[in-house]
Amino acid sequence: MFVALLCACIVIGHLLEENRWMNESITALIILSFSLNIWCFYWGHYFVDKALIF
Repeated sequence: MFVALLCACIVIGHLLEENRWMNESITALIILSFSLNIWCFYWGHYFVDKALIF
C-alpha cells in the first residue's frame, strides 16, 4: 500500500510540474508519509512485542 501511495505521489507530481507549489506539496506529502511509516513501524513493533510477553 505504501509503494502504491509513493507511486501515486510521483505520478501526480509529474502531472502537476507546471504548478511549482503543487510539486512542493507532493514532496512534503512523500516526506510525511515516510516519517509516519517509520513511526508506525517502530511503535507497532513495540506494542506487539509487549503484547506477546503476556
